[in-house]
Amino acid sequence: MAQAFSEITKEVVNRFMQNVLFVDDNAYQTDKNEKNAFDASQISSVFAKDGKLCTIFAPHSENDLSYCTSLFAKSDVIVLDWFLKLETDLVENEEADEEDDEPRGKYTKDLIREIIDDAKDEKLRLIVVYTEDGTKLYDIIKEIQSIVSDNSNYKTKEEDFRVFSSNVLILVRIKSSGVGDNPLKYNKDLQSKIVEYENLPTFISEEFANFVNGLLPNYALAAISSIRNNTSNILGVFSKDIDPAFIGHFVSIPDCNDAQSMLSKIIGTSVTNLIDTGGFNIENWIESWIDKNIKDCQVTI
Repeated sequence: MAQAFSEITKEVVNRFMQNVLFVDDNAYQTDKNEKNAFDASQISSVFAKDGKLCTIFAPHSENDLSYCTSLFAKSDVIVLDWFLKLETDLVENEEADEEDDEPRGKYTKDLIREIIDDAKDEKLRLIVVYTEDGTKLYDIIKEIQSIVSDNSNYKTKEEDFRVFSSNVLILVRIKSSGVGDNPLKYNKDLQSKIVEYENLPTFISEEFANFVNGLLPNYALAAISSIRNNTSNILGVFSKDIDPAFIGHFVSIPDCNDAQSMLSKIIGTSVTNLIDTGGFNIENWIESWIDKNIKDCQVTI
C-alpha cells in the first residue's frame, strides 16, 4: 500500500525546514518571576533535538526592529511575540511622548504587515504569533485580520485563530513552558491552542505540511533541501584551484560573455544532478496523490 500523501509531505517539510526565527523582547529574561519571560535556552534545546536551527532575536528598542528584515529573508518560519515592549525614540515634548505610547501589539502588527507586503502573492510565509495573552486571542486575531481587511486574497478562520492566503499563513497560539498550571487549559475553546515549548517543532512542521500539502510544492521543497544539504559539495567542486583554467578560457574566446554563460550552465548542471539524486520517488508520490484526491465512484446515466 502506498504511503499516505500527508505523511510524505510531513517528511519533505521536516527535511526542508532548517531555521525558525523567534522575535521576543523577553527571550533572555533572567527573572523567572517575569510574567512574559521566554526561555531561549529551552527553546534552542527543543529545536536542536529536532535537528533544526533556532534564531532568537530579542529587540530592545524601536531601532532594533530594522534588523528583522534581513532575518525574515533567511527564515523558513517566523514566530512573533504579540506584545513587544520596546524603548521608544526620543521625543521633544511630553505631548508627543503621550501620543507615542505603544498600544499592545503595535510593533508585531507592523512586522506582520512588513512580511505580508514583502510576500505579496509570490513568497511562501508561515507566521506564528506566540503569546502569553491567552485570554486575548479573539482580540488578537481581529487585529491581525484588520491588517489584511482590504485584501480579498486573505480569509480568516476565527475559531481556529488563523488568517491565510494562498501563500501566507498566520496562526495565533498560546505560549507555555510546560511548567506550572496554565489556567486556560480548562477552557475547552482555548485548550487546544496552548502549545508547549516541547511541542513547538512538531506543531510548526505539521502546520507547514498541511499548508503546502501538494505534489509540486513537495517536489520544490525536496529539491531545495537537496541543494541546501549539499552546498558544500558544489563549493568543493568549484574551488579556487581551477581559477587559472577559467581565466584562460575567458581571455581566449571572442565573446567573453560566453564564458560566464558556460559557467552558469555548469553550475546549473551540478544543481540539477543534486536534485536528480535526491532520493525521492516521484512515481510513488503521484500514486499517493491519486489515492488521496481521486475517489472511485459509480454514476448512473
